[in-house]
Amino acid sequence: ALLDEIPRLSGRVCVRGDCLMAGYEPRDGFDPNADAYVGDTWLVTGDLGSLDRDGHLTLEGRSKETINRGGETISPFAVEHALLTHVAVREVVAFEVPHASLGECVGVLVSLAPGRVTNLAELRAWASRSLSVGLPEVLVVAASVPLGPTGKPSRLGLADALRLPTVDGRA
Repeated sequence: ALLDEIPRLSGRVCVRGDCLMAGYEPRDGFDPNADAYVGDTWLVTGDLGSLDRDGHLTLEGRSKETINRGGETISPFAVEHALLTHVAVREVVAFEVPHASLGECVGVLVSLAPGRVTNLAELRAWASRSLSVGLPEVLVVAASVPLGPTGKPSRLGLADALRLPTVDGRA
């Protein structure tokens, strides 16, 4: 009934069932279970997702990887999806960059297709065709996208690793 009234529910993904673990082992005086569960039975996975009218779950990213731009939550995956259709972009990873007044803003590291060039203004214009929020404000061009140990793009801490300065927001 609730899904009929709301076209799409979005938020944190929580699961429950007999096959789930009973909880995390507390260590060094820290109990990770306080943030890992909602109530006594719902495990918070750390994923973000949405349910459509038919109850199908679409995973949209990880809560730790979202970008908070002045209170607006931006999915780096949505930014990447929008930019991957640009003819000059071979690979892309979106990540948070410190911003003096907004907290964070969107940075993108792109690997260019052979013989192609682009710039921030062009990528912002391209992304604005499908994004209403989350347009990149910082562009880094590199030979390839950095990957973590699991082979996924490494976005957490990327601004620090690249030694990017805080964006001050002035033109």
